[in-house]
Order: sequence, then C-alpha cells, then structure tokens
Amino acid sequence: YKGQGIGHAMMDTAVAALAPADEVRLLVNPGNRAAHATYERWGFTRAGEKPVMMGDHAFVDFIYAKPL
Repeated sequence: YKGQGIGHAMMDTAVAALAPADEVRLLVNPGNRAAHATYERWGFTRAGEKPVMMGDHAFVDFIYAKPL
C-alpha cells in the first residue's frame, strides 16, 4: 500500500478531527528516518525532544509539530 496516499489521508482525517486546535504534535523515534522524511514532507517541523519510558526502558523521542 506504500505510495497510495493512504497514510496521508489518515493524517488529514486525524488532523481535521482536532479542530479548533491551533497545532498538532507527535512523537517520532529518532532512528525512524522514513517517518522524519514523511512528516517533514507533510509540513511538520522538529520542535524538541521528549523523554519517554516504555516499561523499564528510557529513551528520547523527537517532537514534531505542525500549525493548523
């Protein structure tokens, strides 16, 4: 299904449901280069970092933000 616009359509639907918010933020694993490229292509910019715990494992995700 890659390249068929399904992910973009899902993101558009999710973002539309957030109205009247003025910004959408999401967390991205620093090693997921494909996600970074996709979100940047969709107008998101890197806005910071956030410590995250998953069970006993601590790591840092990148915050991506997009004004609405």
